[in-house]
Amino acid sequence: MGNSPSFQQLKRINERLAQDIIPSSEEVRAIFQLYDKSGDGVLQRDEGMVFCRQVIDLTILRVQEKMSGELGQAMVDELRARKDQYATQAFNQGDSSKDGLLQFDEFYQAILNLRK
Repeated sequence: MGNSPSFQQLKRINERLAQDIIPSSEEVRAIFQLYDKSGDGVLQRDEGMVFCRQVIDLTILRVQEKMSGELGQAMVDELRARKDQYATQAFNQGDSSKDGLLQFDEFYQAILNLRK
């Protein structure tokens, strides 16, 4: 967790969102292109799932930073145990057109939703 260029970019954007700094479309497009390994301008399900799993990884990092003790560890354990399930749910929610792909606008909205 956390060593890929896409994850590092996602983490930076997430930190900025925490400060209520909205990333530009160009910044998000640069991240989108890191995930778009096929270069076809959309995130296929497998590409989108990489993104969703990394969002779960970011959530784990946040929990570890903000919560200590048994409750924090229980939440981390739960996220790790159900990572693929949560990532699938996140992908399906992000795919508002229900075409099995993440278009750029859906990806951008998913990035903005990290603020919540």
